[in-house]
Amino acid sequence: MDFIEQTVTLTNGKSDEVILDLPEDAISVTLITLGAEGNIYTALQFSGPEGQVHISEQPIGYSPSPTDQFLSPWPGAFFSPNRATPNETISGVLIPNNPELEITGGEWRYRIAGSTAQGSPISGDVDVTVLVKRAAELPTCGRLDMHFYFTGSKGWTAETAPDNPEFQAAFERMAAFYAPLNIEVRAASFDDVSADYAVVDGIQGANNEMHQLFAESLYNDGVNLFFVERIGGQFGGSIGGISGGVPGPNLISGTSRSGVVVTTDLDPNPQAIGHIMGHETGHFLGLFHTSEALIPGVNDPIPDTPEGQASNTNLMYPTVTDGEASMTEGQGTVLYHNATLTTDLGDAK
Repeated sequence: MDFIEQTVTLTNGKSDEVILDLPEDAISVTLITLGAEGNIYTALQFSGPEGQVHISEQPIGYSPSPTDQFLSPWPGAFFSPNRATPNETISGVLIPNNPELEITGGEWRYRIAGSTAQGSPISGDVDVTVLVKRAAELPTCGRLDMHFYFTGSKGWTAETAPDNPEFQAAFERMAAFYAPLNIEVRAASFDDVSADYAVVDGIQGANNEMHQLFAESLYNDGVNLFFVERIGGQFGGSIGGISGGVPGPNLISGTSRSGVVVTTDLDPNPQAIGHIMGHETGHFLGLFHTSEALIPGVNDPIPDTPEGQASNTNLMYPTVTDGEASMTEGQGTVLYHNATLTTDLGDAK
């Protein structure tokens, strides 16, 4: 694994092209933009030495619709072959997040865009962390370490959870989603955080309560997952979980986006909790909803996931169930591109 730290300057909302020289054994790149609290950022371009255009401000064949601005201030990047989504303060993009794309060695170029929350273009420097995952070929077997944090919701604590049958049932349910993809999910650590976070009412705006919770994350490997009773705010406690991004800031702890939060009261059935754990972790590793239930026609960039209601038995469909759910081979390919997944091929360098 290569970690590259770069400072990128935005002028009137956009950066110039930044050169990224990739080694021949690079299999994926994760761009993580760390900017000012409350501003919104995205990757605007990612193009390669052989004419590859994975992310573009104006992708070929794309005609913007009047509603696209509701999806992103930069809809071209959102509808690119490799989807790039905006996020507040810290924005990540996994390349490739479409199994039909690939990374090659050579000189790639990227651009970053940024705006205020109100949509005004910004100028100034942002920090970009580039994670370059390296391997002779795409792995087919790996391990995912989970770091669990407890607020006392459902009576679970760092001391009791390892032997609690309901927690274990939820964890086993989560692990079962990844096992068919040859990914072992391991409970790597158990920690307590303040019971003040048991109900997270603030999830929007600068330095909100959820951001403060994610900043409690301690571990740079794996995924930091927090259990709370309820996520409230204007959504009235109807949210089952939230990921710090799609993907989140992989391998970076202590930031306002460094984790996943899962509720235990929305549906206290351990099977449903395990579903949310697996679903939100999938987001943190770079998987989108198979189809957006509230935005017709917006589907993920993975060819083998069904569209619309036909994907309601996929783990990444936007509903919670204690019934059948699984992931596809294409989704597994995206997961193996993520730098967080530890593989058996010695790709960490």
